[in-house]
Amino acid sequence: MNDDSDDELVLNTLLSMAQNMVRERCKSSYSEKKHRKWINRDREAENELLVCDYFAPDSLYNLSKFEERFRISRNSFLRIARDLERNYEFFQLQWDARGKSGFTTIQNCTTAFRQLGYRTTADASDEYLKMSESTGQECTYLFCECVIELYRDIYVGIVSKAATILGKYLTRLCMILLGCLHHSNLIG
Repeated sequence: MNDDSDDELVLNTLLSMAQNMVRERCKSSYSEKKHRKWINRDREAENELLVCDYFAPDSLYNLSKFEERFRISRNSFLRIARDLERNYEFFQLQWDARGKSGFTTIQNCTTAFRQLGYRTTADASDEYLKMSESTGQECTYLFCECVIELYRDIYVGIVSKAATILGKYLTRLCMILLGCLHHSNLIG
C-alpha cells in the first residue's frame, strides 16, 4: 500500500464514523423530541404576578425587599434588562407557533438573577416563573454571556486588584452555576 491509499482509507474511515455519529445523534434527538411532553405553563399570568410583586409602582414588595431578594437595586436591574432587550433577540418578547407569548425580558432576567444571587439550580424557576430547567439554564448562560459582552468595555478601564478578583470570582460563579457544580472548590 502506498501513502495515498493509506490517507484515503483513513479519510473514508473518519467520514464513515462521522456520518454514523450524525445519524445516531439525529435518531436520538428525534426520539427525544417525539416523546417530549408539553406542559402548559401560564407565562402571561406568572409575568403579571412578577410585575405586581416587584416592578409595579404600588408593588407588593418595597425597594429594600427587592434588593434583598435580587441582590441588586431595582433601577440597576431594569437598566440591565433594558440593555439586554435592546441588544439581544433572546431577551425580546417572542411568540410561539400557537400564538402564545414567550418569556418577557423581566422573567428572563429574574431567572438569571435568582440563579446567580442564590446559587439555585435552573429547575427552581419552574415553581415561581413556570420556566423549564433547560430554558432556565439557557437563560442564565446567555445572560452571563450578554452582560459580559455589553459591559466589558465600560468597566475595562477599572483596573484594580479588587476588580480583577471580582471578575474572576464572577466568571467562576457563572461556570459553576451553568453546570460545573462539582467544581465549586474553584471559588475561594
